[in-house]
Amino acid sequence: MKSNWKRKALAGVIAMTTAVATAVPAFAAESDEPKPLSVYVGGERLEFETQPLLVEGTTLVQFRPIFEKLGFKVDWDGETRTVTGTKEGLEIVLTIGSDVAKVNGKEVKLEQAARIENDTTLVPLRMVGETADQQVNWIGYERRVDIGDLEHVLGSLYDLHIQYTEDEDKAGVLSTIAESSPVYAEASVLFGRTFALTDMDYEVVDFKLLGAEGNQAVAEAVTLAKKVQGPDELADQQVTQRHVFVNESGSWKLVNSVTVAVDFLNADLYEDKKPSVPAAEAQAIKNFLEQFRIASEKEDWVAYESMYHDEYPNKETLFAQAKQLGALMDLQFEYSDISIIRYEDGEAWVRLHQFSKLTGGQRLIPDFHLDTVYKLKKNAAGEWKLAEDIDLHVQYLVD
Repeated sequence: MKSNWKRKALAGVIAMTTAVATAVPAFAAESDEPKPLSVYVGGERLEFETQPLLVEGTTLVQFRPIFEKLGFKVDWDGETRTVTGTKEGLEIVLTIGSDVAKVNGKEVKLEQAARIENDTTLVPLRMVGETADQQVNWIGYERRVDIGDLEHVLGSLYDLHIQYTEDEDKAGVLSTIAESSPVYAEASVLFGRTFALTDMDYEVVDFKLLGAEGNQAVAEAVTLAKKVQGPDELADQQVTQRHVFVNESGSWKLVNSVTVAVDFLNADLYEDKKPSVPAAEAQAIKNFLEQFRIASEKEDWVAYESMYHDEYPNKETLFAQAKQLGALMDLQFEYSDISIIRYEDGEAWVRLHQFSKLTGGQRLIPDFHLDTVYKLKKNAAGEWKLAEDIDLHVQYLVD
């Protein structure tokens, strides 16, 4: 069974699947005029006297700004109509009108030849960038090329993904997800449902590359999500996710994401105030928690429901969800680090660590560690009941 952790933990994960899959019911408005082509190297936009051209899928740009930004010394030979860029053991030679370049004397076939437009020499951008050992990422929705190391270009893509999500730009978010993604087919419906209920602000706190092989890469991102409006159970949170990216035809896209941790940013509110608790009450609270754990683990719905105080919010919805999930999977619960952090007559706040492990059924979620606070309150009969639970931090055990 899944105890009441599920309501808020899943709300948090849903809010941040925003970081991978959410959007609004309507597409962002598009201008009749396409966006101008833009080129960024290391996050800095390059300025060109002659604007870049897109010719049959190949971006051509003014040669001197891109060569110099990548650290090349540049030479133009008007007689042979060749551009030469050199740096640390690397020489690139491009000839106007020729679909063959030379890299350290070796011929390389080009998709498009260098050309002259408006008295300006334009060269194929991807060939120059990749020859300089840089990643070259085409972002079609923005008509933008990002050049840099792999961590940089993936981080830039993720920044755009988050910005589209915050702007509720459905087409933009979808443009960052690979069509091979297992969520792509359902994404549009999921986007509409989630964005119709929530309005969130996001900030990427950290992004780091974990590894890459072939056309796939794995990175970890930490994103801060702040609720502007949405369901009561949805709170501000900082989410750590592991993202898998795939390079499809020169464009990196998100293909899969796994939530590693959710920090609900509220732990400072629940420090241990070291209250004086009568021994008999401390034992009664301990007994209640053990009975609650057992009822949750055994899916004893009668006992489980009897342990909630009448003041607990949305009990009927919680019980219905718990039973649905209980039919799909079984969990084993372990409690540790139990501490009564506040105590008043008839009311106690208990902070504890919960480890939940799948023991049967479908693996809908990984095993997880949960730091949480239970607010217990006595009913009219003087029995301790669960009146509220506040999740502080969830750590998922993912591979």
